[in-house]
Amino acid sequence: RVRRDKHVVQCGPLTFLTLQEGYLMGAFRTKDGKFEEFNYHDDDASFTLHERDYHGLVVVSKYSKEVQEFGPNRVVTIPEGECGVFEREGCLEIKEAGFYKVSSEYAIRENIPLHVNSERFDEHEFRTKDSVPMHITVQVVWRVQDALLTAKWP
Repeated sequence: RVRRDKHVVQCGPLTFLTLQEGYLMGAFRTKDGKFEEFNYHDDDASFTLHERDYHGLVVVSKYSKEVQEFGPNRVVTIPEGECGVFEREGCLEIKEAGFYKVSSEYAIRENIPLHVNSERFDEHEFRTKDSVPMHITVQVVWRVQDALLTAKWP
Protein backbone atom coordinates (compact mmCIF):
# COMPACT_ATOMS: atom_id res chain seq x y z
CA ARG A 1 0.00 0.00 0.00
CA VAL A 2 1.35 3.44 -1.02
CA ARG A 3 0.71 6.48 1.12
CA ARG A 4 -0.31 9.40 -1.12
CA ASP A 5 0.52 12.43 0.99
CA LYS A 6 2.36 14.26 -1.79
CA HIS A 7 1.40 15.37 -5.29
CA VAL A 8 4.00 13.10 -6.89
CA VAL A 9 4.42 9.61 -5.42
CA GLN A 10 6.76 7.06 -6.99
CA CYS A 11 6.16 3.36 -6.38
CA GLY A 12 8.31 1.04 -8.48
CA PRO A 13 7.70 1.71 -12.18
CA LEU A 14 4.54 3.73 -11.42
CA THR A 15 4.28 7.42 -10.63
CA PHE A 16 1.03 8.66 -9.09
CA LEU A 17 0.47 12.27 -10.01
CA THR A 18 -2.15 14.55 -8.49
CA LEU A 19 -2.56 17.93 -10.15
CA GLN A 20 -2.07 20.88 -7.87
CA GLU A 21 -3.48 24.38 -8.35
CA GLY A 22 -0.78 26.82 -9.40
CA TYR A 23 1.57 24.17 -10.80
CA LEU A 24 2.24 22.87 -14.29
CA MET A 25 2.98 19.18 -14.70
CA GLY A 26 4.08 17.29 -17.77
CA ALA A 27 6.27 14.46 -19.07
CA PHE A 28 7.69 13.14 -22.32
CA ARG A 29 5.93 10.16 -23.93
CA THR A 30 8.33 7.32 -24.76
CA LYS A 31 6.44 6.11 -27.84
CA ASP A 32 6.75 9.36 -29.84
CA GLY A 33 8.95 11.65 -27.70
CA LYS A 34 6.31 14.38 -27.50
CA PHE A 35 5.84 16.39 -24.33
CA GLU A 36 2.42 15.97 -22.73
CA GLU A 37 1.06 18.51 -20.27
CA PHE A 38 -1.35 17.04 -17.72
CA ASN A 39 -4.59 18.99 -17.29
CA TYR A 40 -7.85 18.48 -15.43
CA HIS A 41 -10.26 16.07 -17.17
CA ASP A 42 -13.86 15.81 -15.91
CA ASP A 43 -12.87 16.92 -12.37
CA ASP A 44 -10.29 14.12 -12.25
CA ALA A 45 -7.00 15.56 -11.11
CA SER A 46 -5.00 12.33 -10.78
CA PHE A 47 -2.88 10.35 -13.23
CA THR A 48 -0.97 7.09 -13.05
CA LEU A 49 2.16 7.13 -15.19
CA HIS A 50 4.20 4.05 -16.02
CA GLU A 51 7.93 4.44 -16.74
CA ARG A 52 7.56 2.51 -20.01
CA ASP A 53 5.08 5.17 -21.23
CA TYR A 54 6.49 8.42 -19.75
CA HIS A 55 9.85 9.81 -18.71
CA GLY A 56 11.25 13.15 -17.56
CA LEU A 57 8.39 14.30 -15.32
CA VAL A 58 8.51 18.08 -14.85
CA VAL A 59 6.67 19.99 -12.12
CA VAL A 60 7.04 23.80 -12.07
CA SER A 61 5.30 26.63 -10.26
CA LYS A 62 3.03 28.57 -12.57
CA TYR A 63 3.50 31.82 -10.66
CA SER A 64 7.28 31.91 -10.35
CA LYS A 65 9.02 35.11 -11.44
CA GLU A 66 12.04 33.02 -12.47
CA VAL A 67 12.26 31.53 -15.95
CA GLN A 68 11.68 27.76 -15.77
CA GLU A 69 12.11 24.98 -18.31
CA PHE A 70 8.86 23.07 -18.87
CA GLY A 71 9.55 20.35 -21.39
CA PRO A 72 10.28 22.05 -24.72
CA ASN A 73 8.85 25.32 -23.39
CA ARG A 74 9.85 28.09 -21.04
CA VAL A 75 7.41 29.50 -18.50
CA VAL A 76 7.53 32.74 -16.52
CA THR A 77 5.11 35.02 -14.71
CA ILE A 78 5.75 38.72 -15.14
CA PRO A 79 4.59 40.58 -12.01
CA GLU A 80 2.28 43.60 -12.02
CA GLY A 81 4.18 46.87 -12.46
CA GLU A 82 6.78 45.31 -14.77
CA CYS A 83 6.95 44.27 -18.39
CA GLY A 84 8.83 41.32 -19.82
CA VAL A 85 11.45 41.33 -22.52
CA PHE A 86 11.44 38.27 -24.81
CA GLU A 87 13.99 37.77 -27.58
CA ARG A 88 13.34 35.53 -30.55
CA GLU A 89 15.65 35.31 -33.55
CA GLY A 90 17.25 38.66 -32.66
CA CYS A 91 13.95 40.54 -32.32
CA LEU A 92 12.77 41.91 -28.97
CA GLU A 93 9.15 41.53 -27.89
CA ILE A 94 7.71 43.43 -24.94
CA LYS A 95 5.05 41.56 -22.92
CA GLU A 96 2.59 42.92 -20.37
CA ALA A 97 2.30 41.50 -16.84
CA GLY A 98 0.92 37.94 -16.72
CA PHE A 99 1.75 34.27 -17.22
CA TYR A 100 3.58 33.17 -20.39
CA LYS A 101 4.44 29.75 -21.79
CA VAL A 102 6.66 30.15 -24.87
CA SER A 103 8.76 27.80 -26.97
CA SER A 104 12.42 27.30 -26.07
CA GLU A 105 13.51 29.40 -29.06
CA TYR A 106 12.73 32.46 -26.91
CA ALA A 107 15.32 33.97 -24.60
CA ILE A 108 13.60 35.68 -21.69
CA ARG A 109 15.52 38.76 -20.57
CA GLU A 110 15.42 40.83 -17.39
CA ASN A 111 12.05 42.49 -16.66
CA ILE A 112 11.73 46.27 -16.89
CA PRO A 113 10.09 48.03 -13.91
CA LEU A 114 7.34 50.46 -14.93
CA HIS A 115 6.87 52.20 -11.56
CA VAL A 116 8.24 55.64 -10.68
CA ASN A 117 11.91 55.45 -9.69
CA SER A 118 13.89 57.90 -7.61
CA GLU A 119 17.63 58.16 -7.12
CA ARG A 120 19.57 60.57 -4.98
CA PHE A 121 23.18 61.59 -5.55
CA ASP A 122 24.64 63.25 -2.45
CA GLU A 123 27.48 65.74 -2.16
CA HIS A 124 29.11 65.41 -5.52
CA GLU A 125 32.07 67.70 -5.87
CA PHE A 126 32.82 69.50 -9.10
CA ARG A 127 34.64 72.57 -10.35
CA THR A 128 33.05 75.37 -12.27
CA LYS A 129 34.48 76.77 -15.47
CA ASP A 130 36.45 79.33 -13.47
CA SER A 131 37.83 76.56 -11.11
CA VAL A 132 35.61 77.29 -8.11
CA PRO A 133 35.04 74.04 -6.11
CA MET A 134 31.36 73.30 -5.45
CA HIS A 135 29.16 70.54 -4.00
CA ILE A 136 25.79 69.47 -5.33
CA THR A 137 23.07 67.08 -4.21
CA VAL A 138 20.70 65.89 -6.95
CA GLN A 139 17.44 63.94 -6.84
CA VAL A 140 16.38 62.28 -10.12
CA VAL A 141 12.80 61.01 -10.52
CA TRP A 142 12.12 58.91 -13.62
CA ARG A 143 9.74 56.36 -15.10
CA VAL A 144 10.00 54.13 -18.17
CA GLN A 145 7.67 55.35 -20.90
CA ASP A 146 8.64 53.02 -23.77
CA ALA A 147 9.97 49.65 -22.58
CA LEU A 148 11.31 48.68 -26.01
CA LEU A 149 13.65 51.69 -26.02
CA THR A 150 15.03 50.82 -22.57
CA ALA A 151 15.42 47.04 -23.04
CA LYS A 152 18.97 45.77 -22.65
CA TRP A 153 20.59 43.89 -25.50
CA PRO A 154 22.71 40.95 -24.39
